[in-house]
Amino acid sequence: MLKAFCYAVGLLIIFAAFNVYISNNGTKTHAYKTLQEVPPDAAMLARFEIKFIKYLQLISHKVDQEGFIQNTCDSLLWSGILCTVAPVNIEAAMNPDGQWFRTPAKDCYPNESGSTISRDTMLGALICSWDRGRLDLIQKTISYGKQHSTWSGDWKLGEGDPFRIYARPGLQATTYEISEKLGGESNWRQYLPQFWTSSTAGFNSHLQIWHLLLRGRMFGKINNKELRTLKDLAEAQPNNGFYNAAYAKFSGDVGKLNNALRAVLDESKFPENSLPTGKNFCTDILFQRDEYSDEVLKADDNGCIIFKGKQECGFKAAEFVRKIFKNPDWLPCPNNQEVEHAGIEVIETGAVILDLIR
Repeated sequence: MLKAFCYAVGLLIIFAAFNVYISNNGTKTHAYKTLQEVPPDAAMLARFEIKFIKYLQLISHKVDQEGFIQNTCDSLLWSGILCTVAPVNIEAAMNPDGQWFRTPAKDCYPNESGSTISRDTMLGALICSWDRGRLDLIQKTISYGKQHSTWSGDWKLGEGDPFRIYARPGLQATTYEISEKLGGESNWRQYLPQFWTSSTAGFNSHLQIWHLLLRGRMFGKINNKELRTLKDLAEAQPNNGFYNAAYAKFSGDVGKLNNALRAVLDESKFPENSLPTGKNFCTDILFQRDEYSDEVLKADDNGCIIFKGKQECGFKAAEFVRKIFKNPDWLPCPNNQEVEHAGIEVIETGAVILDLIR
């Protein structure tokens, strides 16, 4: 019985992998959306180009000698994103054997973080490695993963919280895809399906969009399920410039691209000539936080929302709930108003709008 069960599971995995392979390689009829040339509002775009250059100058004072954003144990993620538009010596956070760490200092665990690395921060390493064509770093990553593979095939990336440190099939698949596209080895794992969902919130949504965007840039296209995920997440957070820009680049939605521009041009959040502080918002990276409470879901096609498990309909009801339950992360800090943020939101949104990502 066990043998038959394992055989059936194996067939399902092979079937799923085959479907992903043929759809990725264009030999199966499949609805795709390719990267779009989207003409945004010309005046807003001109203003943003100036602001983007200014923020690149400002953020240079927030990085260390390796180009890593300082004072955060998620630095590998944010610095990997910064790497798409600015010099970052990303391998400074890697040991010679291919093990990645959260920062070049490699000292976050155990006092400042629950693990030496995480799947979240590893995504930054992949983004930068792809963008800079660093096959050598991808090869080291794969080698380390293989040497620290579990019985289930997951890669143990480091030490600490087991819920953070294992690279599951989705992350491995993307790593192998990068390897093959940069001229390195391929592996059957790269054909395993990715799972996207619109039900995520906060930083999980932000990570999912970056992962989806990375794969979309590699293939030059995304499928309808992926497009729908981007659409749902962008519509749920209309003032999140990064979400709206990512969706616009594959959908061709000019309105969403203009939403993205308005978000990063908003001086109440991102001042023209200085980095944002606690006076502007009360979290380190704004676009990884939902603007509204998790208790509120976006309106459906009939204008109804779900509020504390109860359906409420009507524009006034929806607007009332949204105003009452705005996430305090999006509001000025009651304390620590002088703390200066890195402003990476403007950088990541600009990288998408201005097509600066490989």
